Amino acid sequence: MPMSEAFKKRVFPLLPQLAAHYGTPFHIYDEAGIRATGERLQKAFAGIPGFREYFAVKALPNRRIQELMQQMGFGFDCSSIPELVLARQVGGQGEDIMFTSN
Repeated sequence: MPMSEAFKKRVFPLLPQLAAHYGTPFHIYDEAGIRATGERLQKAFAGIPGFREYFAVKALPNRRIQELMQQMGFGFDCSSIPELVLARQVGGQGEDIMFTSN
């Protein structure tokens, strides 16, 4: 996902302080950008009855990101027991979880 100009303006001035505090490398996630992208995705598929997006837990096994995905109505795509456990820890159950052991 490309970095938004709003995110750059908010974060770039803080990068030296963040690097000094946390060390490098570190990851920064843009909640506003994630939510906006999720909303665009949902709108793009809104006309398809029964469509639901499933977040690939393998791609980013981060509890806070998974909480955001769940708040937006996304399910969880899991392919291992640890991923399944993570999805369950944020409240995923039943039809919220797609489990494929590949």
